[in-house]
Amino acid sequence: MKRVYMFLIILLFGCICWSNPSVYAMEINEFETEEMSKNDIEVFLDNVNLFLFNTEPLKRPIKCFDVNEQGLIAIGTEEGNDKTISIYSDNGSFQYGYRFQSNGSYGVELNNEDLKIYFVRSDVAISISLSGEIKNVSKICDTSENNTYWNHYVRATSRNTREYQYVLKNDIGILEYLHQHILSYIELMP
Repeated sequence: MKRVYMFLIILLFGCICWSNPSVYAMEINEFETEEMSKNDIEVFLDNVNLFLFNTEPLKRPIKCFDVNEQGLIAIGTEEGNDKTISIYSDNGSFQYGYRFQSNGSYGVELNNEDLKIYFVRSDVAISISLSGEIKNVSKICDTSENNTYWNHYVRATSRNTREYQYVLKNDIGILEYLHQHILSYIELMP
């Protein structure tokens, strides 16, 4: 009897997806946002205290990253509420960066013209030109599509360009060694 129910559930799901392809083939390439008032923008920018710097910061564990088609790499790090986004060229030389304050996590996106910083706790997106001008501050809408974009793009641990794949990996020392051997052992088990 359980097999019949499982078969019916799978059949029903297949019919839904077949009749509505957007259920499984959603193409999202940015957040849906809405405007914020000038006052809210000013208060938010005052609170995060965003500023540009030109000296390479200390190396810290990477929290988020993105790569654009020109090979620029944005690397996000943090120490407590102090957040840093460093921009590097395709050959790894430091270009410039941004520091800001936030008591929550964040994500970055680097396209050809802008660096975008996404604040999780406040649901705010800041768009900054590569020359350092704040172009836009907007509220990220609470939608299932935006949630999908957070999980499958902004928080992704790999990025692809035409030439390379960039992968963010945690190196946990001896635990990484043990982890790899345990996985190898599990794969060999019948």
